[in-house]
Amino acid sequence: MKNNQPEHVGSQDWHLPILEICKQFANKFNAEIINDADKMAQEVSRYGEIPIVHYVTQQQVLDIYYQVKMDVKRLIGSEVERLKGEKEGLTLDS
Repeated sequence: MKNNQPEHVGSQDWHLPILEICKQFANKFNAEIINDADKMAQEVSRYGEIPIVHYVTQQQVLDIYYQVKMDVKRLIGSEVERLKGEKEGLTLDS
């Protein structure tokens, strides 16, 4: 912290008011910030129910989670081995 100013990693906009930051964020995604209660109520009244496309059980979620976790570990392991092989190849040729 310098001069009692908070440090923000990767942000140069710490001094901007929050509404301005929100507007900048919304502009990046072609969105609009509505600060009008009547307009907001109209928007919300048009919302519909999100249809359920597929039911999943907790066990299915866990199975997929552990499968992805094992796949990631396998990929990392194979990449580490590949990089070790490249490193050994470079040191042998030198």
